[in-house]
Order: sequence, then structure tokens, then C-alpha cells
Amino acid sequence: MNTFQVVVIGALILVFGGSIYYFIKADSQGILSQSISGNRLEQNQQRMVEVSGNYYCSTLSGCKNLYDLSLNENGAFELTISYNEGAEILAEKGDWSIVERGYIKLNIIGNQSTNYDIPKTIIIKSVKTSTLSNLVYSDKQYSDMKNPVFSKIQE
Repeated sequence: MNTFQVVVIGALILVFGGSIYYFIKADSQGILSQSISGNRLEQNQQRMVEVSGNYYCSTLSGCKNLYDLSLNENGAFELTISYNEGAEILAEKGDWSIVERGYIKLNIIGNQSTNYDIPKTIIIKSVKTSTLSNLVYSDKQYSDMKNPVFSKIQE
């Protein structure tokens, strides 16, 4: 190797090493992680405001009974069932959030009369302006829902 090649390789190592040092130092102060997570948090909060509202699922859209899903801007939710006989019960309550890939995660902490020891979860994979669909949940938990589609009630 001639002197020129040694100098060029040394300069590249110096620049590369300096860059790595800078990014490690910047991240140790939380600059990079804060800017990345801050943007995600802000986007998720904005998306929660857009998505929040009242939704319903009827017999025409995969539910045996009428389901009302209320997603509040503060992160709370309620799922209410109206039976054909006219009885209405609070089926589930808890909190919701926007998670990876823009999915909605419902953390179910209880129902009208009971708080669960272990929270249950529903993931909503298809989140559109006026519909929520492609739900992932325990089939035995919601046996009267088959591929439900929740439509937003326009107020």
C-alpha cells in the first residue's frame, strides 16, 4: 500500500468513527429518540382525534345484535350491545390507542358489573375514515360477531 492509500483509509476511518461517536453522544442525551418518538406520539394523538367517535355494527355488517362502539378522544372506550328484545347492556369498557401500523388496540378492563383480573384485547387492523374492520379477538368472547364492520355515525 502506498502512502496516499494509507492517508485516504485513515481519513475515512476518522470520519466514520467521528460520525458514530456523534450519533451515540446525541442519542445518549435522547435527542434522536425523542425526535423520533415525539413525532410518532404527536401523529398518534392526531389520529386518535380523527378516529374518535361513535360506531355501530348491525346484522347487515357481521353482528348478530346491534353493537355500539364509542371511542372517546381521551382514550376511553365503551362497547354496548342492544339485543332484539330491546335490552341494552354495557358489554365492555377500557382504553384504546393507536399502535404500530396504525392499528387500534382496545384494552378491555371490564364490563358493567365486573373488572377483569387480566385485561382482554381487541386489535382493529383496518382503520378507515368511516369504518373499522378486520378485528382480531377471541371467537368465544364474541361468538355473535362474524367479520364485523363498524360504521361511523356521522354527527
